[in-house]
Amino acid sequence: PTDPNAWQQPYGAPTDPNAWQQPYGAAADPNAWQQPYGAPADPNAWQQPYGAPADPYAGQPYPPYGGYPQPPKPKKKPPYILISVIVAVILIAVILLVSGVFKGKGNDAAMDGDAAAAPGVGTSETAAPEATPAPTPNTEAEEKNELPETPAPTAPLNQQIVEVTSNGSTGTLVLKEWRDGEWVELMATTAHLGRNGISENKVDGDGCTPAGTFDILFYMSLGEYDSGLEYVPVVPGDVWVVDSDSASYNTLRNTANSGDWNSQEVEYIYNMFANGMTSARIMFSYNGDGRNAGTADSGGGSAIFIDGTASSGELTRGYGDILITDMDIASLLYFLDSAKNPILIVQ
Repeated sequence: PTDPNAWQQPYGAPTDPNAWQQPYGAAADPNAWQQPYGAPADPNAWQQPYGAPADPYAGQPYPPYGGYPQPPKPKKKPPYILISVIVAVILIAVILLVSGVFKGKGNDAAMDGDAAAAPGVGTSETAAPEATPAPTPNTEAEEKNELPETPAPTAPLNQQIVEVTSNGSTGTLVLKEWRDGEWVELMATTAHLGRNGISENKVDGDGCTPAGTFDILFYMSLGEYDSGLEYVPVVPGDVWVVDSDSASYNTLRNTANSGDWNSQEVEYIYNMFANGMTSARIMFSYNGDGRNAGTADSGGGSAIFIDGTASSGELTRGYGDILITDMDIASLLYFLDSAKNPILIVQ
């Protein structure tokens, strides 16, 4: 070739003394050898990344001092929505404040007008109607805005119950008392009944204990117990009439007084107490009241008690009494109180 340096150029390269340093097929730009392959003919383009946008000053040979002037940055749009919300909130607050001020002034003016229109002053003699006072709470609970308390249960008439539950010729005796709005068990013990259990249709000699509900009336003994139940002392000559033909049938009598009963048809109860067969007897209202003649039905059953059996007595004699030990009857009498209207339930 006619170029002394052409031997260093690739085959077919243009006759450019510097072209041997350019990539094969590059444009005839004296500075193009420093540009990436295929870059535009810009003397400064070699510093830009491949594919970067064209520099408006790329045709200038050299940048002025301080660099080329940069295009203006786009301005940020103001936050119109946020500004609108803030302005709206401020306007609403101002409107509410202004309306409240004028309303208060209007009320004050109305009050002044009412005062000016009082009877005897101004143009009207008629006073404005007085406001209706608020209703006064009827109860302390209403004043405190609370529900009224549930009233305590009403005490029953019979506040003591002796329950005898039969299991044939024996059973369980339980004493309950109404205390503080509920039934409380005070004692429980074993009881011996008639040899034939209980009956709702008892008659003399059937060996049954009468079933049903009865008033507990009084107790009898040689000496008084610590008890609130009515006491009837047993004295010498006292008998219990079991003669069904007598007007005094099923009552307490004394042999010192004459009567229409057969002396062979009585229980000599004084002797029973004195001989240690029984310690105390509680009379309940089965077939009469035990005191007044004519209150019992003839043959309906007599001498039926809650019987405290003493050391010489027999718990299992089975005539129809409710038999418990002398210690148990002392406990039962301790709790029983005539003022509490005690009753006996045999079932």
